[in-house]
Amino acid sequence: MSHKLCIDIGNTLQKVAVFSEKGDIVAWDEQPDFPIQKLENLVCHYHITSSILSSVANERTDIEDFWKRE
Repeated sequence: MSHKLCIDIGNTLQKVAVFSEKGDIVAWDEQPDFPIQKLENLVCHYHITSSILSSVANERTDIEDFWKRE
């Protein structure tokens, strides 16, 4: 089963959600500073076929670098 990954980097919290093919949320986490290791774990656990990154705060170049490696 394929999944979609959504990352929202806000001013206060960074939120990550994984959605099923049907659009159901199968994983959710929010933290003031989302660790890249948790993102790597989500990608390893779920078959991510697409993703979106939204940010109103400073860039997270570690997330961009992670996607370039994948």
